[in-house]
Amino acid sequence: MVHQLEIGVAWPQNVVLGLTSRCNFSCVTCNPHRHDEVGQLAVRDSYTDMPEAVFLKLEDLFRHAKTVSMGGVGEPTISHNFIERIQWIRSLNPNIQITIFTNGTTLSSTHAVEKLARAIDYLHVSVGGLASYEEIMIGGSLEQTLGNLEALRKVRRRTGRPQRVELGVVLMRSNVDDLVGLTKLACEMEFDRIAFKDLWVFDEKLKAESLRHDPELAGQIRRHLVKARDVGIPIRCEPWPELSTRIVRPGHFIKCSFGALRSGHLWPTHSTFAYWLRIMQGKLDKRRRSSRWWGNSPLLKMSPVCHSPWEMAQVTETGNVLLCCEGMTELGNIREKSFWEVWTNGTASSYRTGMLNGVYYGACVSCKYVSSESKSFVRKSG
Repeated sequence: MVHQLEIGVAWPQNVVLGLTSRCNFSCVTCNPHRHDEVGQLAVRDSYTDMPEAVFLKLEDLFRHAKTVSMGGVGEPTISHNFIERIQWIRSLNPNIQITIFTNGTTLSSTHAVEKLARAIDYLHVSVGGLASYEEIMIGGSLEQTLGNLEALRKVRRRTGRPQRVELGVVLMRSNVDDLVGLTKLACEMEFDRIAFKDLWVFDEKLKAESLRHDPELAGQIRRHLVKARDVGIPIRCEPWPELSTRIVRPGHFIKCSFGALRSGHLWPTHSTFAYWLRIMQGKLDKRRRSSRWWGNSPLLKMSPVCHSPWEMAQVTETGNVLLCCEGMTELGNIREKSFWEVWTNGTASSYRTGMLNGVYYGACVSCKYVSSESKSFVRKSG
């Protein structure tokens, strides 16, 4: 049995880092910062930045990680010593890939944009809508955001940094008429991709906004996304992966409305050709991953439905460590212990063993990703 084998554990390769729980917006799609009944910006005394003592305890983690993503509950660019902390991480690990998730409001000058762009690799900018922007992203200004995106475009043309920029959109009833326009905006601002994400429904009010609770709305959104594919920029579509596209063939060019040339050819991510490429890549990744953790053990033949318990760690601004970015798999806190002690404790072992056995532990039992897997493989237990 799998649970009888010794399970090797290495440092996580992917880190989700919460530098702050503070935010300058109160978006309707965000549970921690949602607007109040009269539409005022929510401000709570409990919001805080990661203390320096907690941040410094992550030194070994940064040395071993391949990627670090900053975002989560708050707006990372307004956190204490933001640029200096990124530069320190880079000094520890020059090859680490740094990604920032932001609402774009601090990209208010060419100097600010260039300073950030040179420090990171990937940038994800969330834009709720066009006509619906200020209704969804309460506390923000569409005019200011568009000006900031233009500054970002100019800096990228001059410096080539960040390497990759993505526009993020949460799909909902309020912005359904803006979806094609947002795709055109991403193209005009020379973004590399636009990502359409599903709405997280955390209260009754949002059910009316969710495509998951209204088949007619889902059909309407899907029709707009089909039109968005014709704009000429790669898209990632969470609710309908078959609508996703990517550039896979060099030597061709796609012309956007601003006249710039994009090298490559758009290809459906879920086409037959792309499907088999992913299958083969997945087999190679699985073997590399298994070899790293367990050498040539029988676990090479196992295929856990989720690899996050071995490969991902989320660290919040208060020092809590979680096994994934879903926010429920808490292992402990690094204020009193080292990261490695928390990462290898009994709770973490229970999550990993349960994932290998298919008898899930803790928050994995109700995870939306695990629960969608085949019942023939999955056996859940409380």
